[in-house]
Amino acid sequence: MPVNRRLLHVIENPQLQQWPTTPELFLEQLSYPTLFWIQGKDTSRHRAIVTLLHGNEPSGLIAIHKWLTHSFFTPAVNTIIIIAAVQTALTSPRFSYRHLPHIRDLNRCFNGPYDDLAGFLAESILTHLDHYQPEAIIDIHNTSGKGPDFSVSISADQQHQQLVSLFTNQMIITEIKLGALMELSERSVPSVTIECGGANCNTSHAVAYQGLLRYLQEENLYSTVIPKALEIMYHPVRLQVKENTIINYASQYCSYTDLTLREDIEQFNFGVITPEMPLGWTKHNSRGIFQLLNAAGKNAFEEYFCIKEHTLYPTQTLKLFMITRNPTIAVEDCLLYAVKVPPL
Repeated sequence: MPVNRRLLHVIENPQLQQWPTTPELFLEQLSYPTLFWIQGKDTSRHRAIVTLLHGNEPSGLIAIHKWLTHSFFTPAVNTIIIIAAVQTALTSPRFSYRHLPHIRDLNRCFNGPYDDLAGFLAESILTHLDHYQPEAIIDIHNTSGKGPDFSVSISADQQHQQLVSLFTNQMIITEIKLGALMELSERSVPSVTIECGGANCNTSHAVAYQGLLRYLQEENLYSTVIPKALEIMYHPVRLQVKENTIINYASQYCSYTDLTLREDIEQFNFGVITPEMPLGWTKHNSRGIFQLLNAAGKNAFEEYFCIKEHTLYPTQTLKLFMITRNPTIAVEDCLLYAVKVPPL
């Protein structure tokens, strides 16, 4: 199959080159979306790593740079590494944009359409992955806010559990289809998203680096023992607001907003909340600005949340994650994810 090299700059065996000493200078030298091909001990198989699909999520890039410049070893099998949104990350202020204004979120483009800049790049990534036929795909991200590491998958089978356990002990199984890269699991390529934690946290960078080393070293990914500590959560939902909703974060309602979320809301990332705990305050005493779609595509807001006296509460005990304090991401993507907590 011909490989589209127009959008991905391909570099074979990058360990043979001299690279700058910092991840930022490394990224400057790349300049464009880049694919590294690295020969492994077993040349009959490939594995794939994708990172920087979002320009403000650098832990995967930092881990790859550290491995190439400080601790390189020949990986167990041939490895491809795709560093995607290079120009987004380099746009000033650097590592600040999830995606550039007026350009689609790259990690929402893998189901098409492929008719714009983000779509072209997504299609090129898919073409390369199809060409190399990797036995696994790891997509390394940071969370939108402060919080611990976890993984996301569309499958809870043994292979997906073995992959995520190289990086984390928390796994979320989703039926929500957004056009994300990890949905390639539907094509019989085990693919998982690793959320390493907050973008500015050294702990997150360590999660990415240590997991990367394990992934590269392991001779047989699918013979590893799944730790008993692996926690699996099912059926997450996304709490969203309508386009152009004005959001703020404060200790009380701000009159110029449609929604004021409590300023310490990030403390609930992977924490449990109960129905008496307020999450924020609304301009209107209704759920009009909110949308929460379940796997069937129906608005299930009232199953999870309610508005009482202009205050947002959960209707049942929930575990929250991917909470962000970035109002742009909160409006363009979602406020948070939630899963139900099973009764004891």
